[in-house]
Amino acid sequence: MILRVPPFRIIKTDTDRSAGEVKGSFGRHTFQLRLDVRAALRVGTWNVRTLLEPGAARLLIDELEAAHIVIMGLQEVRWSDSGEIGVGNYHLLWSEPAERQPGQGGVALALNWAVHSALRAWFPVHSRLLVAKFQHRFGTLSVVVAYAPTNDASCIVKDEFYEMLEQAMQLTNCSDLVLCLGDFNAETGLAQNSSSVVGPHGYSIVNDNSQRLLDFCVSANLRICGCWYCRKTFIDSHGCQMITKRRRRLIMYW
Repeated sequence: MILRVPPFRIIKTDTDRSAGEVKGSFGRHTFQLRLDVRAALRVGTWNVRTLLEPGAARLLIDELEAAHIVIMGLQEVRWSDSGEIGVGNYHLLWSEPAERQPGQGGVALALNWAVHSALRAWFPVHSRLLVAKFQHRFGTLSVVVAYAPTNDASCIVKDEFYEMLEQAMQLTNCSDLVLCLGDFNAETGLAQNSSSVVGPHGYSIVNDNSQRLLDFCVSANLRICGCWYCRKTFIDSHGCQMITKRRRRLIMYW
C-alpha cells in the first residue's frame, strides 16, 4: 500500500465515528455523500488468484466484512469485460483482462456500501490498473489499484506497465489524497536506500522490480506505508515465531 498526503493538514480525532458524513437515508441504509477522512478507515490489498469459482465473490465479501475492511484492492480476479456488481453490503468494480487473454489477470476494487456512496468516478484503465475517485470533506481521495509484472517478466513489459501507471496517475490532482493498493511484486529494501519513500522497517535487498517501484514513488511523491511501522511477531502455542523470514518477505511484497 502506497500513500501520498496532499499539502494540507488532516487533524486526527476519535476513531469511534462512522466512516462517512451522513447526508440522507433510504430504506435500511444511511447514505454518506462524502468520506470523513478523520475517521478510521480499514483498507488493504489482496491478490486473490481468481474469483471465477462459483461462490468465490461471496466468500471474499464475508472475509472483508469479518475484518471490517471498507476498501480493498484486488488482483487476478480474472473476470471478463469491465463492470460493477453488488454483493451483499459491498460493491465490486473491476477492469477487464488483457486482449486475447480471457480469464487471466484483471484488477478490482471492493467497497462497502458507505464508501461506495462517496464514489464520484472510476476508470478501468487496463487489466493491471484501475482508478477510483471519492469525495471527502476536504477534497478528493484517489485510489489506484495496480498489479505489476513479476520480476521475471521482460523489461519491455515492465516499462509498459510503469508508463501506464504514470498515465493513470494523471487522472489524479496534486491536491488529492492518493492511495495506491497493489501487488507490485517487489521488496522495499532498507530505509537508507530511499529514506523519503521507505521507512525504518524496510526489508531485504532491492531487485529490478523494487528499483522501478521506488523510482515511481519518488516521482509521484508517494511513501510505502507498510515499512513505516513495526509489525507484530506472533507466537504459536509451542513458543515458536509464526512469521518466518520467508513469510516476512511475502508480507513486505507491495
